[in-house]
Amino acid sequence: LVICSFDVWLAIFDVANNGDIISLEIDNASQFFNMPSVILSKIESAKIDVKKDRDMILLGFSVRLSEKEYNFSYIVPRDKIILTN
Repeated sequence: LVICSFDVWLAIFDVANNGDIISLEIDNASQFFNMPSVILSKIESAKIDVKKDRDMILLGFSVRLSEKEYNFSYIVPRDKIILTN
Protein backbone atom coordinates (compact mmCIF):
# COMPACT_ATOMS: atom_id res chain seq x y z
CA LEU A 1 0.00 0.00 0.00
CA VAL A 2 1.48 3.32 -1.07
CA ILE A 3 0.35 6.18 1.13
CA CYS A 4 2.32 8.89 -0.58
CA SER A 5 4.97 9.58 -3.15
CA PHE A 6 7.48 12.34 -3.02
CA ASP A 7 9.47 13.83 -5.82
CA VAL A 8 12.99 15.04 -5.04
CA TRP A 9 14.78 16.57 -8.00
CA LEU A 10 14.89 13.61 -10.39
CA ALA A 11 13.90 10.89 -7.90
CA ILE A 12 10.43 9.64 -6.98
CA PHE A 13 10.00 7.66 -3.75
CA ASP A 14 6.88 5.65 -2.86
CA VAL A 15 6.35 5.32 0.90
CA ALA A 16 4.22 2.67 2.64
CA ASN A 17 1.97 3.41 5.62
CA ASN A 18 4.67 2.09 7.99
CA GLY A 19 7.20 4.60 6.61
CA ASP A 20 9.20 2.12 4.52
CA ILE A 21 10.30 3.15 1.06
CA ILE A 22 8.82 0.53 -1.25
CA SER A 23 10.00 1.84 -4.59
CA LEU A 24 12.38 4.36 -6.04
CA GLU A 25 12.50 5.71 -9.57
CA ILE A 26 15.43 7.85 -10.64
CA ASP A 27 15.12 9.69 -13.94
CA ASN A 28 18.44 10.05 -15.72
CA ALA A 29 20.31 8.12 -13.02
CA SER A 30 23.64 8.64 -14.75
CA GLN A 31 23.27 12.39 -14.19
CA PHE A 32 21.94 11.92 -10.64
CA PHE A 33 24.96 9.78 -9.65
CA ASN A 34 27.39 11.39 -12.11
CA MET A 35 28.30 7.98 -13.56
CA PRO A 36 27.99 6.55 -17.08
CA SER A 37 24.86 4.44 -17.65
CA VAL A 38 27.05 1.50 -18.74
CA ILE A 39 28.54 1.37 -15.24
CA LEU A 40 25.17 1.84 -13.52
CA SER A 41 23.72 -1.09 -15.48
CA LYS A 42 26.12 -3.35 -13.51
CA ILE A 43 24.82 -2.49 -10.03
CA GLU A 44 24.85 -5.58 -7.82
CA SER A 45 23.19 -4.04 -4.77
CA ALA A 46 22.11 -0.70 -3.40
CA LYS A 47 21.02 0.80 -0.08
CA ILE A 48 19.11 3.95 0.69
CA ASP A 49 19.23 5.84 3.97
CA VAL A 50 16.67 8.58 4.55
CA LYS A 51 16.80 10.83 7.59
CA LYS A 52 14.39 13.60 8.34
CA ASP A 53 15.32 16.83 10.06
CA ARG A 54 13.14 19.88 10.75
CA ASP A 55 13.90 21.75 7.55
CA MET A 56 15.46 19.08 5.33
CA ILE A 57 15.70 15.46 4.34
CA LEU A 58 19.08 13.76 4.19
CA LEU A 59 19.41 11.11 1.49
CA GLY A 60 22.26 8.61 1.46
CA PHE A 61 22.83 6.10 -1.33
CA SER A 62 25.28 3.23 -1.30
CA VAL A 63 25.78 1.43 -4.63
CA ARG A 64 27.88 -1.71 -5.04
CA LEU A 65 29.46 -2.51 -8.40
CA SER A 66 31.64 -5.63 -8.62
CA GLU A 67 34.21 -5.11 -5.89
CA LYS A 68 33.75 -1.37 -5.38
CA GLU A 69 31.19 0.56 -3.35
CA TYR A 70 30.15 4.15 -4.10
CA ASN A 71 28.44 6.42 -1.58
CA PHE A 72 26.40 9.52 -2.38
CA SER A 73 24.78 12.00 -0.01
CA TYR A 74 22.22 14.69 -0.73
CA ILE A 75 20.60 17.31 1.48
CA VAL A 76 17.14 18.27 0.28
CA PRO A 77 15.35 21.34 1.70
CA ARG A 78 11.70 20.64 2.48
CA ASP A 79 10.54 23.29 0.02
CA LYS A 80 12.04 21.18 -2.82
CA ILE A 81 9.90 18.11 -1.97
CA ILE A 82 6.55 17.56 -3.67
CA LEU A 83 4.13 15.25 -1.83
CA THR A 84 1.37 13.45 -3.70
CA ASN A 85 -1.27 10.93 -2.66
